Amino acid sequence: MEPETTLFSGTRLRAAGTGLDRARILVTFDRRRKGRTGFTDYVPARRALRRGFGHLSIDVARNDWFVNAETAALRRHLRDYTQGRLVQAIGFSMGGYGAILFAGDLRIDSMLLVAPQYSIFDHRAPFDARCRTYAPEVDPQFDDYAPPADGGPRGLVIYDPRTQPVDRLHADLICHDFPRLRRAALPFGGHPPLNHFETVPGYSRMLDAFLDDDLSPALVRNLHREARETSDRYARFVTKYIRRRAGR
Repeated sequence: MEPETTLFSGTRLRAAGTGLDRARILVTFDRRRKGRTGFTDYVPARRALRRGFGHLSIDVARNDWFVNAETAALRRHLRDYTQGRLVQAIGFSMGGYGAILFAGDLRIDSMLLVAPQYSIFDHRAPFDARCRTYAPEVDPQFDDYAPPADGGPRGLVIYDPRTQPVDRLHADLICHDFPRLRRAALPFGGHPPLNHFETVPGYSRMLDAFLDDDLSPALVRNLHREARETSDRYARFVTKYIRRRAGR
């Protein structure tokens, strides 16, 4: 295993990885963690490294959705680093927001977004108050990103339209701004909608297909169907939804 390399090191944001001199790079983004007390240890994406990718992990010291006083500086480092490289990105929830926030700076070619947020700002996502407490820390003039003129990266947005209707609204707005992204709705998957994949190799197969540039909505839906057959979590979500609709 190649040694870890730090691309950017701040008190709030960090970008570090392995094999960063390679021409193809997989970028992953930190997720929201309860009880976070700073940066977590870097974990290499071994499946990507075995396929010849370098791996860059963008991490936060706080659950601030990558938006803080160091955001602009990280953007400059990312723009310099990704020049001439092929970049793919994966982000879950808060990490999905990070992917679209830095999509232009990273020059992302394709991305896999799982239950991503479109924005943490009330004027852009007034339907979702979950992230609103983080917005006051930011300069009022800060805006998330400009929609890409060329349509932006290819890829998928995965979400649960049944138990997480707010995630569907985020997906609608993201796909409007990034029209080359396709949707894969996974009813009763929850947030994020891949947790019930843990009893089957569905996520590994999906990741392999993404790295091989062969991921489609149909494949994700098929993996979802396989996973739900043995998922107690999926069954609980369906039962809870039916009872709520029946008023019980």
